[in-house]
Parts: sequence; structure tokens; C-alpha cells
Amino acid sequence: MDEKRVHAIEIIQKQEARQLPDIILLDDAFQHRSVSAGINILLIDFNRPIDKDTLMPVGRLRESKWQMRRATLIIYTKCPRKFRLSHGALS
Repeated sequence: MDEKRVHAIEIIQKQEARQLPDIILLDDAFQHRSVSAGINILLIDFNRPIDKDTLMPVGRLRESKWQMRRATLIIYTKCPRKFRLSHGALS
């Protein structure tokens, strides 16, 4: 909707009350600190541990790995099936 996330959110919030969404979900907004999020969800690829990666342009991280402490919830994606089943998670 808009490159500037804050501007896009402001446009959404100016709608009539009956048209307002219950939530606004932003993809790739963790590094946009101008957005005051209620929940920050960080997805980490199981096959690419964050502690083994480095900042861009050498690595794939946009922010220091220490910034993950700002996340409300961390979800590991692409976990091997054996790992998911052996730890009681959903398959």
C-alpha cells in the first residue's frame, strides 16, 4: 500500500470504524522502529541459525542478532520432521 509503513497504517486508521481491520499485519517490519507494534514475531529458518549469520552485505541479517530480544515471539521455520515430532510440536 505504501513504502512507508507508518504512512500506510495512518491511511488505514482514517477509515470509517466499520471498515477498520481488527489487526494490521506487516511483513518484514521488524526493522521499522517507527511502527509501534503490539506484537513482534520473528521467524528464523531452522537451517540458517541466526547465531551463525552476519549482517548484510556479507550475511543475511538486516539487524544485529542481539536485536532478536525485541521479539515478543520467535518461531523457528522449516524444522525437520523428526525434530518436530520428537519435541511434541505439531507436524
